[in-house]
Amino acid sequence: MALQASGLPVPFQTRSWLVIPPLEEAALQAGLTSGTDILVIDIAAVPDRRKAAAGEFTCAFLENHPPRDGRPALFVLVPPIDALAGDILHRVMRGRPDGLVLSSARNAADIQHLDMLVSVEEAILGIEEGRTRLAALLPQAGRMQPDGHSRRLIALLWSAEGLAEMLGAPRRHRVDGPLSDAFRQARASVLLAASTAGLEAVDSASGLFHSDKLALDAREAAEDGFTGKAAWSPRQVSTINHAFTPGIDAVRQAEAILAQRASPHSVERLRALRTLKRATPDVP
Repeated sequence: MALQASGLPVPFQTRSWLVIPPLEEAALQAGLTSGTDILVIDIAAVPDRRKAAAGEFTCAFLENHPPRDGRPALFVLVPPIDALAGDILHRVMRGRPDGLVLSSARNAADIQHLDMLVSVEEAILGIEEGRTRLAALLPQAGRMQPDGHSRRLIALLWSAEGLAEMLGAPRRHRVDGPLSDAFRQARASVLLAASTAGLEAVDSASGLFHSDKLALDAREAAEDGFTGKAAWSPRQVSTINHAFTPGIDAVRQAEAILAQRASPHSVERLRALRTLKRATPDVP
């Protein structure tokens, strides 16, 4: 069981985050059996006029798929905090999701605000306090320092799509292939913010589906320091899981760190614990 900087236990893997719109029943069912670690139901992308229906659908889907062996963790991607209506959050929380992903968090206060709202919903619905974990989907992290603002927070996810929308950028890559300067800097800012806070750092979803190209993209993200990657299709999941499952050298290094005498809550030890957790995905 991996321990995050928040101190809350996280009993599920966090290598692959498969994002699916809520009203696509067949896609959600495929996601359940895809091998993804986390299945994210994307309510944020639903038009406002359909959000209530999407909330009810999501609640029913969550209630019909309670925790069991082999089931991925179920998260819900919710709208930005200033657009998150209380009734939508209540509908989602009735289904007892494993976690929520806050879209377009602007600062740590947004995360803290959602933490407070979730605490209230847990109390109202009789859900075990702290059961619902949080993650934040960011176009860029800037000077965000998320540690200390939410004990529920486990991950920061980088969103190339979100940054493109924020910048009004028609392209993300240079002509020769690599990300353009603004996208590279934003990606690095999220990685650094997550690493500094001892959180999971999740790379943006890729439009690549060819196994070799996706494998290279995922492997480079892992080598950069990301601990997981978002996916848009069940076909991407196995490649991502493989890229973020540590090899023997990384496992030995993590074991050596844990063998040293140091603070049990240091960021370095937390990273080592996460490494060992990802290296044994079938162990609860």
